[in-house]
Amino acid sequence: MGLDEIQSAYGVFEDSSLTRIPENLFSGKRLLTDLSYVFSGCSNLEEIPNGIFDSLVNLKEVDCVFECCKKITTIPDKLFANCKHITNASGVFRSTGINHIPSDIFDG
Repeated sequence: MGLDEIQSAYGVFEDSSLTRIPENLFSGKRLLTDLSYVFSGCSNLEEIPNGIFDSLVNLKEVDCVFECCKKITTIPDKLFANCKHITNASGVFRSTGINHIPSDIFDG
């Protein structure tokens, strides 16, 4: 199985010292369904790239994906717009520094 066929990235970068996320990190990962806790606890992470989830049309689980990323203060417009199958989104931005939620975060 190649990396393009991966279905879960649960906690893969959790509690790491990441400072940025490449915009194309998930490009071509159309089978990916679970990103729960993928960036949780990345306290040095400062922003969410525009379009990072655009190709994830089968994404279902995003629980706590940015939990405890305290330096994140903004959420890109239409962050989950192409993710029409999300069923679990608990704590996605829990304990972050965000102060505004775009009204179109789920609109596509």
